[in-house]
Amino acid sequence: MDKLVTLNLKKEHSNLSNQVKTAKDSFLGPNILDTLQKLEAVFVQTKPIVASVLDSYNVCIFTYGQTGTGKTFTMEGSPENRGVNYRTLDELFGVSQERSGIMRYGLFVSMTEVYNEKIRDLLIDSSNQPPKKLEIKQTAEGTQEVPGLVETRVTGTEDVWDLLNSGSRARSVGSTRANEL
Repeated sequence: MDKLVTLNLKKEHSNLSNQVKTAKDSFLGPNILDTLQKLEAVFVQTKPIVASVLDSYNVCIFTYGQTGTGKTFTMEGSPENRGVNYRTLDELFGVSQERSGIMRYGLFVSMTEVYNEKIRDLLIDSSNQPPKKLEIKQTAEGTQEVPGLVETRVTGTEDVWDLLNSGSRARSVGSTRANEL
């Protein structure tokens, strides 16, 4: 890649990352529940970094918080009001399609779970194979990966959604006293 293009991509990525970091304050006010109910508003906060994935930058969008605070709903939403995951995928495939005249992308999905300090591949057909011991490895570029994960090629949002649903069914689920409330 041309050095000028690389510098421009790094500058754009840095600017977008700073926008997302400064936007976090909008989640901390008394209107947090109102914001979470408006999934489009939440997605708008993350949308600027979606194209960064296609520009070879590592991006992670996640939710965290106490049990029952709306993390899953924020990410998944409902069929009538899609969450951040679905909207991000639509944007990702849309940008990929817009760029198809100049760049061809191969998009793949893998899905892991870290539960009780064990890493599990949620897309492996566990009925036919014993579980593999998976470990997080650091690459030469300084990023982390989990070698040996099932990676499935996807061509659209529905492909990914089907895999997410399949992987979700394989997740470990445990109850806590917080779940009862």
